[in-house]
Amino acid sequence: MVDRRDYIKGVAGISTLAVAGCTSQNGGGDGGDGGDGGDSGGGGGGANQDTGDEIVVGASMSLSGSFSTNAIHVGNAYRLWEKQVNENGGIDGRPVRLEMQDDQSKTENAVKAVQRVIEQEDADAILGPYSSGVTAAVMGVVEEFGVPMIAPMASSPSIFSSDNDWSFMGYPMAGTSWGPDADLLAEKGASKVAILRTDVAVHELEAEGAKEELDAKGIEHRTWTNQFGAEDLSTQVSEMAGYDPDSIYLITYGGTTLAALRELINQDVDPDHITGVTTGGETLQDTIGGNINGIFGHSPWSTDLETEQATSLIDAYVSEFAMQPTFHFALGYSSAQAYQMAVEGAGSAEKGAVRDYLANNAIEGTLTGTFEVNDQRRQVGYDWLTTQWQGGKKEILQPEAKATTDEIIWPKPNWGV
Repeated sequence: MVDRRDYIKGVAGISTLAVAGCTSQNGGGDGGDGGDGGDSGGGGGGANQDTGDEIVVGASMSLSGSFSTNAIHVGNAYRLWEKQVNENGGIDGRPVRLEMQDDQSKTENAVKAVQRVIEQEDADAILGPYSSGVTAAVMGVVEEFGVPMIAPMASSPSIFSSDNDWSFMGYPMAGTSWGPDADLLAEKGASKVAILRTDVAVHELEAEGAKEELDAKGIEHRTWTNQFGAEDLSTQVSEMAGYDPDSIYLITYGGTTLAALRELINQDVDPDHITGVTTGGETLQDTIGGNINGIFGHSPWSTDLETEQATSLIDAYVSEFAMQPTFHFALGYSSAQAYQMAVEGAGSAEKGAVRDYLANNAIEGTLTGTFEVNDQRRQVGYDWLTTQWQGGKKEILQPEAKATTDEIIWPKPNWGV
């Protein structure tokens, strides 16, 4: 095995051109999910291994259904990566064929899709589906057949363990982004935090991580919950108002985050600090206008990152799909890049060789940063970004190496814009 500290540098042949007119929808696939354990490397290895034939990459994605608003960006990332790789000569001279199927946001469809592309198309690798729950089911398939999978949309570390040989986390771990907020609150003398979280497993993990950081700083906190998809937060906001917090953490999904902010404005609950896990999107700005100023957020990636690679790929994405990319795109594209660089680093697309390379190397140069996993295949290389809306623009505050400003708005301006 290669030492974990061996680094690959570079961007793995990313096109610097803004490409247009994506026609890369080669694969049909099914919808898939589920499977079992695995054994030796290269399970199901077919005649296409290292013979100069195409490399088949399978994927199941929620292009329709309840997850589609965000998942469409991941599917687009896979398509753009395939197109750019092939325009640049393939991976080590071998063309890539993406076999991606719309699983309609249904676990059973995802299981079937992944199993089909492995059994019928002899897929060399799988790019993961949307959500931790669907990913957990698909992990069973790739473990049974011995096919490497990078999962960009599984943020829950609990589904990854040393028992999984073939499944790799491509999302920064849930619950690990809250340190900068606690540091800032302690610095500013804040004493109470109200936490609103959706009643789902991943947001419980996020809340536990937040509370751990607050406890370390001696900051009091209370938690309120909401059901998935809830848009009436009047009761929770009223109770939080009675708590009189210095800060509110919104550990909620996009629609609920918008509803919570509208209710905070409506009830004039106006703490010094508000932060959340989905407070970075342009939809938020469109909805609450200038009231967005001063709100903090967490994200694995931002379109405001000022790097040559980010600029090139944002331009390519807009040209290709006529929409702005989100962090979901970045994580999907980075997972495809990590697979490509693993093949190139291992000198082979043989499944076991790729699996070992992903497990034992830190891979620098993906759009999101350094892809690296620990012994449980959990992502430890990617940074969380701490952001703040300032003057109608998201500024990056942390980590320092990626910061776009060293200025912080404190306290948050009063509602009323």
